[in-house]
Amino acid sequence: MNTYIIDSIAFLSYLADNLPTKADNIFKKAEKKEIQLILPSMALGEVLYTMYKGK
Repeated sequence: MNTYIIDSIAFLSYLADNLPTKADNIFKKAEKKEIQLILPSMALGEVLYTMYKGK
């Protein structure tokens, strides 16, 4: 199984449904459990900070 490491911008774009086509295809494969995505804890912290700040 392929594994990809994603950053905070990619995850926030996924949540906003605003990903480029290639990245969107990768996330769709992850939703189907064909690949694995890893979100590092530092990136998760950045996502939460951004969301709490309302940006």
